[in-house]
Amino acid sequence: MSRLEAASAAQQRIWLSHMLNEGDSSHTVSNALCFSGPLDVGRLRAAVRAVVRRHEALRTTYRLEGARLVQRIEDDADVLQPDVDLRAIPRVERAAAAAAVATADARRRFDLERGPVMRATLVSIGPLEHRLLLTVHHIAIDRWSRHVLVRELTHLYGALAADRPAPLPEPLQYATYAARERMAASTPGYAESLEHWKRRLAQASPVRLSPRPRGAGSRPAGYRSFVLAAGALAPLRALAREARVTFFVAMLAVIDVLLFRLTAAEDIVVAVPHANRGKPGTETLVGCVVEMQLLRVDLSGDPSFREVLRRARDVVLDAHRHGGVPFDALLQELGLANDAGRPPLCNVVLAFANDPDPVPELAGLAVRVEESLADTAKFDLTLSFIDRGDAIDGCIEYDAGLFTGAQLDALVSHLAALAAGAALLPDRPVLDLPLTVTEEGA
Repeated sequence: MSRLEAASAAQQRIWLSHMLNEGDSSHTVSNALCFSGPLDVGRLRAAVRAVVRRHEALRTTYRLEGARLVQRIEDDADVLQPDVDLRAIPRVERAAAAAAVATADARRRFDLERGPVMRATLVSIGPLEHRLLLTVHHIAIDRWSRHVLVRELTHLYGALAADRPAPLPEPLQYATYAARERMAASTPGYAESLEHWKRRLAQASPVRLSPRPRGAGSRPAGYRSFVLAAGALAPLRALAREARVTFFVAMLAVIDVLLFRLTAAEDIVVAVPHANRGKPGTETLVGCVVEMQLLRVDLSGDPSFREVLRRARDVVLDAHRHGGVPFDALLQELGLANDAGRPPLCNVVLAFANDPDPVPELAGLAVRVEESLADTAKFDLTLSFIDRGDAIDGCIEYDAGLFTGAQLDALVSHLAALAAGAALLPDRPVLDLPLTVTEEGA
């Protein structure tokens, strides 16, 4: 049995991008649960099936009815793929073989009309070493959903292994969430927030860091990982406390100044993924709920860093006050078209997490989660930061058709220099702040 529901605006955008970019893996979310120890494969399969039964988004397909995209929600979906056993090949070759299996799985295109939108593949590397590849289309999952998926999967496996009940709260389903979103669009508060965003983003321009033209279709991704050391960040943290702003606001201000210095544009728009999980029930929801917030900061008037910090704080506070407007609804109201297949005004994305991903726990098994890097760039630049309380782990995903590795090395160097210099010289005009660590000892 199945039922039909209207697709959300986000699902329509992701579906259209999927159809226009054949072979593009930018909407594929790939993770591996790595088990060390005696794994009960039968119980693991049962746990996977139970999670899929709990969440409609994992058993939904999509089709056009006339000009309307609808969700087709099935009672169940077979997401389990044939097991891959690598134990017969030489041990020294198994790690590379496992990586090749994961890469091939991540590159397999999803059929959103036929489904499934999730694949679960068990790879056996040794008697006590296994990986469960969880590959899901972005139309059905976001970063928060991934945590829900892993948490419930390990919880259910542990309960099955201990032969005990595994009570879990009844989850909010995505179709219900989407219906609530549509109902909210008719409220006065929604109309007020929509008008705020329309005023805030009127005549906004995307950040252009590269003069190279953007190619159509999928674009190869490059990655640059780095660490911002605790000692270098301590002055910036102290300044944030003094200014009574969060460290996220301080990092946003640094990014704004960096883009201003590199482009000479005084009007900077940075896209920030917002988890959008503040409403009741959304903490257990699996589905694409994340919304982009377009944070536009004005750097005109030769401001000091302290002034940029204040402006960034006000922009972030306004964004919180006027949340609840779906990104896709805003784009429609603004009449903005995609830029070479990508959402407009999202050339530079800042993703900031206060905590690293939680580590699942299972008695008798060591478990870790590995995230696979996509081979297709989603945006020009995506700067991802995980704040570990002292140091920051950073990773930049970039469009390799627009930037070179050397350019990214320079970008990271400029970022570190500005973070240090802005904290030490907060009242100096940002145009005078050092862009390299050799300038003025920054």
